[in-house]
Amino acid sequence: MNNSERHRMSFWIMDNTHKQLKKLADRKMISTSELVRQMITKSLSIQATKDDMDEIRSNIRAELESYLKPQVNRIIKCVIKGGIASSAGYYLNAKAISSFVPDYMQEDYEVALRESKKLGVAHMQVRDRKVDELMEEKE
Repeated sequence: MNNSERHRMSFWIMDNTHKQLKKLADRKMISTSELVRQMITKSLSIQATKDDMDEIRSNIRAELESYLKPQVNRIIKCVIKGGIASSAGYYLNAKAISSFVPDYMQEDYEVALRESKKLGVAHMQVRDRKVDELMEEKE
């Protein structure tokens, strides 16, 4: 490296830092200046690697998102269709059963229907251990 590629820098450091640098330089059998140059170079290299990793992570995240988004949307649509089919079946059964229930028992039937809706909602809110286990296996 010739002098035109080098730049002189001057700065102050604390006494304790100077002692540590001197001790490390002596142990490595190099000058304190060389040690500081090596440390600066290494630090800059580490920072560049960290910056590169951030960009790599961002790129990976974008690629995964672009691949997974259509799959997730497809799954959501399937779940919605399943919910619609389930609701249609529920109301069709309720209507069919209602036609067989005598008029004097219609009020009892409607109470039972409301209770079954509440139980259905409560069931959907309970975590299913088997589903959780299956999801953990996939991860």
